Amino acid sequence: MINVEFFKKGEIFAGFIVKNHSGYEQSGKDIVCSAVTSAVQMAINTITEIAEINVKLNVDEKKSIISLELMDTDNNKNTLQNIILKGLLIHLKNIQQDYPDNLKIKVTEV
Repeated sequence: MINVEFFKKGEIFAGFIVKNHSGYEQSGKDIVCSAVTSAVQMAINTITEIAEINVKLNVDEKKSIISLELMDTDNNKNTLQNIILKGLLIHLKNIQQDYPDNLKIKVTEV
């Protein structure tokens, strides 16, 4: 099961971590893993490459972990990075509705 944990300070996103594989299908044919990975990569690329927001990014393919920590958070819930991560959370929740046995999402207050 893919485990996604978002970290928030009130209404402000501080980052996320994605762990494991979905187990829906074998590697290379797993549509759940592909959907989650694609959404996460798009969010990361938008934050780092387009918006050029300072983050701490960790990708460990051997351990199946991707994590992103925003280095510059402010108290505005309408900042670009907050909007992007809120969109990622909504998107992943939609995938979770269709594949509840393969994706678990948690939001943690930090």
